[in-house]
Amino acid sequence: MHKKLSRNQILLYLAELLVILWLLPGCFQKPVQMAVWNGAEFVLQTSTSELKRYVSDGMELRPGVSQIRIDSHLQSGQLCQASLSCEDKPFRSLRGNGIQLREGREHTVFTYYICDRLKDVFVRLNFESGDISAVREVQIYRTGAGNRILLTLFLICSGVLNGLLSFRRHIREGRVTVQRQIVFFSLVGVTALAFFPYLTDYMILGTDSANYLLRIETLADGTVSLRQSLTDGLLPLYLPALLCRIGFPTMTSYKLSTLLLVCLAVWGAYHALYHCVQKEYAALLGAMAYTLFPWSLRLLYNEGAWGRYIVFAALPPLCAGLWELLQDRDTENTVGYWLGRISLGILCDMLALQGCAQDRGLSCNIEQSGIARWVPLLFMLTLAIAVCMLYNRAEKHRRTFLFVAVLLLLIPAVYCVNEIAFCSDVYYLYSAEPLLSGV
Repeated sequence: MHKKLSRNQILLYLAELLVILWLLPGCFQKPVQMAVWNGAEFVLQTSTSELKRYVSDGMELRPGVSQIRIDSHLQSGQLCQASLSCEDKPFRSLRGNGIQLREGREHTVFTYYICDRLKDVFVRLNFESGDISAVREVQIYRTGAGNRILLTLFLICSGVLNGLLSFRRHIREGRVTVQRQIVFFSLVGVTALAFFPYLTDYMILGTDSANYLLRIETLADGTVSLRQSLTDGLLPLYLPALLCRIGFPTMTSYKLSTLLLVCLAVWGAYHALYHCVQKEYAALLGAMAYTLFPWSLRLLYNEGAWGRYIVFAALPPLCAGLWELLQDRDTENTVGYWLGRISLGILCDMLALQGCAQDRGLSCNIEQSGIARWVPLLFMLTLAIAVCMLYNRAEKHRRTFLFVAVLLLLIPAVYCVNEIAFCSDVYYLYSAEPLLSGV
C-alpha cells in the first residue's frame, strides 16, 4: 500500500507547483520590441581600407533571450557581419555568435542570451565591402524563450530532487542495502566522468559534430518533414531539435542530449550485466569497463559519432534480454519481462540504425566502414563480460580484485577525459549559423 505523503512532501510539491504556475505564462508571451533603428541611424565608428564598422545607439537589456532581426539588401560581393555587443559587461553576461548577412537574403534573424542586466548594449555591423546603405532596418525583440528555458531546467531539477529524496526515504526505511547505495553513487560518478568533457561552457567539436549541429538546426527550423527525416536518418536528433525549439542554444541542446545518451549507456550496461550475473559489484565493474574504455570516449567526443554510440548504449540490454531467454529459467514472469526488454532493445536498435545511416553519410573515415568499425565495440562488450566473470571467480580476494580493477579502469579513463577536455580546440556555439558563415 502507498504511504500518505508527509507534510514536508506536500509543501515541497506545492512550492514546485507554484513556481511552475509562475513561469508558465511567460513561456507563451509574444516577442516584445525593445528597439528599432534604420540604416541611417547607425554611426560610423571605424573606417579603413579593409573594414567599415557601424554601431547603433546604446540601450539597456534585462536577463533573457533577445532576438535581432535585420532587413538588408546586399549586392553581389558585399560582406557584412552583424553582432550584439557591450563594452562594459560582466564576465560571460552576453552570449551569442552573431551572423553573416548574405547576398539574396533580405530577412536575417539571430539570437543572443543575456545573463545579466546590461547597459549600453548596441548592434555592431562590420562591412568588409559595401556600406550601411545595404541595411534597411534593425530590430531587437525580447522573446519568451528565457522563461521556457527556466521552466525546463526547473522541471529537470525538480525531478532529480524528488528522485533523490525518494531514494533517501528508501535508505532510511532499510529498503536499499549498503551495496546498492555504493553502486548507485558509483554509477553517478561514472556518468559524471564519462560526461566530463562537456561539463564546460564551451564545445569540443568531433569529426561529425558540426554536421550534427547543422542538422539539429535544420530540424528545429521545421524545414525537414518527418518522412524525409526518417529517410535521412535524423530521428535520434529530434530531442536536441526540440530543446532548440524551446529556446536552448544549439550547443546546450547537443550537450543535454549527449548526457541522456551517456546515462542510458552507463545505467543500461549495469542493469543488463546485473540481471545476468546477479552481483552488484561485478555488474558495476562490467559497466565501468564498458563505458569508460578510451575508445567509447573518443567515439563520442573526438569522432562525434552519435549513431554508433546509440548502438553502443543499446547493445547490452538487448544481449542481456536474449541471454535471459536462453537460460529458460522457471522464475515467474521472466519470459514476459525479458520479451518487454527485447522489444525495448529493438526500438533502441531502430533508433540506432537511423543513427548509423546518419554516421555513414557524415563520417570522414568512410574507408573504415564495415565490420572493422565494430571490432572495438565487440571488444568492449567482451571485456565487460570478462571482468564480471573474473570477479565471480575471485571468491577469496574480491576486495583486492575490486580495488585493482577500479584503478585499472579509472586511470586510462581519467587520462583520456583530461586529454579530450583540455587539449582540444574550444568553440562557443550558440547557434549552428557560425559553422556556415564563419562568424
